[in-house]
Amino acid sequence: MSIETSEALTPIEAGWIAVMRDVLPADLNGLCLAPDDWYRGMGMPSSGGRCLAWFDLVADECVVLTVGAYFDGTRTVVGRLHSQFLTLDPHGRRIPQQTIGGPITEQAVKACEWFTRIRRRPVERRDWSSTVHEYRFADDGAGLVASGNTASRRRSPHRVVRVDTRVG
Repeated sequence: MSIETSEALTPIEAGWIAVMRDVLPADLNGLCLAPDDWYRGMGMPSSGGRCLAWFDLVADECVVLTVGAYFDGTRTVVGRLHSQFLTLDPHGRRIPQQTIGGPITEQAVKACEWFTRIRRRPVERRDWSSTVHEYRFADDGAGLVASGNTASRRRSPHRVVRVDTRVG
């Protein structure tokens, strides 16, 4: 791995990334690992650390959720990510942030298990019209994203369909 930063990864950071790659299930192949896949290394760590694994959950060509796992050299924290800043949402009610401790192999395995649970949750689309939609997890009704005016979504939807998702 070629890192173009002022500071190379520590052996434990490099180990976490390697273990994540080794234990990654096939249906998460679109998952990105930084500092390798995206920004070729972070010169300055974020508040969560320099190692990040994340994916966008896509339904109907729409990103409905971005989730990730940060490793800071000691622990892994998983949760919903802000889709542009890639920061964890510590107050997320729908996808609560969780901290994973222990040996790095155990942390990486548990983070991949968490990603797999999120990836495999069923998603439904609620339609009120051709421009008013809402995506929710079908298992608990937790809202993901919505389009169109809020007033329209106060009524019962005309149609509710289960949609296929992919990692994008």
